[in-house]
Amino acid sequence: HLQRLIEDLLVAAREDLVAFPVRREPLDLADLLVSVVEAYAPRVEAEGRILQLQLQTVPLPIRGDPTRLRQILGNLLENAMRYSRPGETIRVLGGRGERVVVEICGGMLGAGGSGLGLGWTIVEDLMRGHGGSVEFLEGAEGALHVRLIFPLDAPSPISAQI
Repeated sequence: HLQRLIEDLLVAAREDLVAFPVRREPLDLADLLVSVVEAYAPRVEAEGRILQLQLQTVPLPIRGDPTRLRQILGNLLENAMRYSRPGETIRVLGGRGERVVVEICGGMLGAGGSGLGLGWTIVEDLMRGHGGSVEFLEGAEGALHVRLIFPLDAPSPISAQI
């Protein structure tokens, strides 16, 4: 994870802009969310927080880069852990309608509203690379609420006939 971040910073420095390569393939974002939450849960719980995953609909079909999606989710979960207090719950919600939406609720905006810093920029650029967008919202009492919005991957006509 750290190696990927260092490489990204070097790319950004060389090109004098933040442009991260994203390889998009069909995948079920629900499976990836389960995997990431399972990986983070022991650490979150060891730090006295609660991590909950709620999938309102499955599958969550998108075209995405699994490595970059893990980077996005990891960045947001790290922020939620850093800016939350023991006993608080970090929620990861996933659902779909016309688009696939993932929400991460937990933690606080950092001092002066700069909780994500460079990570904020990386998440925004990686979401653009996925054809999506991100919203950083302030909830009750300054709680951070992040909404990741992905275009729904429509099944190809060939796979729909099978």
